[in-house]
Amino acid sequence: MTNHCFTLAYNLPSEVEKVTKLLYELNPITTFKHLIVDLGFPLEKGDRIPKDIEMAKLFNSSKLKDIATKYGSDYARMPNIGVSQNWTQVYEYLKPLDSDILIGCDPDEHPKKKGWVRAMGQVIREKNLALCSLMMVDHVPLIAKMPHGEHNVAGHRIYYVANSSLNWALIGVSGKFLNLIKEIPYPLEAPIYGWIEAMLYPSMTYHGMNWCILADYMVEHTDYQHGHPGTSSLLREWKNQIVYKVSEGQMLFDEFLVMKREGTL
Repeated sequence: MTNHCFTLAYNLPSEVEKVTKLLYELNPITTFKHLIVDLGFPLEKGDRIPKDIEMAKLFNSSKLKDIATKYGSDYARMPNIGVSQNWTQVYEYLKPLDSDILIGCDPDEHPKKKGWVRAMGQVIREKNLALCSLMMVDHVPLIAKMPHGEHNVAGHRIYYVANSSLNWALIGVSGKFLNLIKEIPYPLEAPIYGWIEAMLYPSMTYHGMNWCILADYMVEHTDYQHGHPGTSSLLREWKNQIVYKVSEGQMLFDEFLVMKREGTL
């Protein structure tokens, strides 16, 4: 019965270290195992396209290994094949039991309260949930205005809200649910990034499982456009391109950087 926390390290190593540090500061080490997944991030500086992208990835890999050693995390190198597919890679790598939980500690999601890993695990296991999300700071006023159910589970307040009403923040997914669906699905028109919520709702419904928000455990989504120090302007620009212009197709970040450097984008 393990809480497997993993960080898809497709971000600057400095941002990966921030979320790793937070994980160990806010949660007893006995409550989780942490894996840093090196996906070959191509930037050393958030606003500068490197002359040699592959060399930048090598430098970043070295930094990620150092972070793993510093905090006592495990390290694995995997190809970057899209967010949902990367989740599937981690699932296949960790091979969770039904009683385990996989928690995505993304570099741009900063939890605010101690003990959130244990709380997430307790809620998912007690209610046999497919998934649990921390409460995004920006969602507090939104939920106050929408219909929702409030319950107490294992001493923690949770919210049930209607499917498709909110995007998820930092999430934990039960090993039981993952072992039923075997992979995280993704839309054909958006194979790289986005729409994980819409793709998982039907699977939860099919298997008679639900999801919830951990009401009192806040997480702040960090982003360049919101002025968070250390975040990457180029990463934000790429995400805007592949989300808001998804009809044009989703290109890999490497491709985006090369096209931008060559002036063809």
